[in-house]
Amino acid sequence: MIETIIGIDPGVRAGLAIVTMKDRTMTIQVSTFFPILDLIKSHDPEKTIVIIEDPNELSITRRATYQKKKYYSQLAAGRQNPTGFMSNAEIDHISQSVGKNKREAQLYIEFCKRNKYQHLTYYPHHNKQKLAGLNEYCEKLRLALNVKSIQQHGIDAGTMIAQRYNDVMNMIREEVKK
Repeated sequence: MIETIIGIDPGVRAGLAIVTMKDRTMTIQVSTFFPILDLIKSHDPEKTIVIIEDPNELSITRRATYQKKKYYSQLAAGRQNPTGFMSNAEIDHISQSVGKNKREAQLYIEFCKRNKYQHLTYYPHHNKQKLAGLNEYCEKLRLALNVKSIQQHGIDAGTMIAQRYNDVMNMIREEVKK
């Protein structure tokens, strides 16, 4: 029977959410790669589901490349200061960050496979309606947990668990049938 659900939002400061099914509590924190691996290892693979945000299908680099071409075409057309475009440095920084997160997600997935942890991947997407209520959600969560501030990555990891809740419940039902 599943006892723990772990959500991971990869990054330099990775978001981590741990749901304990027994007492229905969620712990939200921010950590780095190796401490998260140690935390996963501290849970029984047969009683744990790991949900990992996997940005490997994210098209930010394609969008950034398109935006860069559009920027240069406007410069070539004689427009002095094209507005609404990112600078090359901003585009390069985003592309590098996405690349790092992709690799980290791959490592978490590989770790789960090798150690026989049940795992789900989550495709990062931005729903404007959900983002509109994010500040209100963060404030309620901050007050409920009685903390001064909450790292966005931790909130993302918790939200990811909530959004994959039906898939997790189906996995648990399959476990019970066995």
